[in-house]
Amino acid sequence: TNLNNEGQSCQDARIRNCGSYYVYQLLKSHSQNYGFCVAQDQCEDARELGERWRLITNPYVSSQSKAKDNSLTKGWYRLAQGHGTMPEYEPDTNHGGQAYPSYVLGGLPSVEEGEVERTARFAGTTSKQWYQRRVRGSCIFQTYRCNCTA
Repeated sequence: TNLNNEGQSCQDARIRNCGSYYVYQLLKSHSQNYGFCVAQDQCEDARELGERWRLITNPYVSSQSKAKDNSLTKGWYRLAQGHGTMPEYEPDTNHGGQAYPSYVLGGLPSVEEGEVERTARFAGTTSKQWYQRRVRGSCIFQTYRCNCTA
């Protein structure tokens, strides 16, 4: 909070559970820069990454690569090929359709664990290129949160 929005960072709201949904009694926001957002269901609203080139058995050929993961936006993603999970072992470089394919450290969460934080690492790279990822195990499938900056 800074001097320009002091006292505007909170607002009272009443919430009622109607069984299968909630209703909110809201007051008008302080300005057009303040708004009420809607929570996302990581399982239902995850974006699908279903390209076959992502399979770990596919070799990476630079001139033929379709990999553009540096343009992913922050959000939850479902891997929809093969087992639908990142490998839990370091794959060979130049496979999975990428020069440096990812793998997850710390294992995949169970349904009971729900959402956990894990590290995704890229094969053949140094520890400076590790990325924290939240993985949700309470879905029928695994979803991964990308904290991408693009």
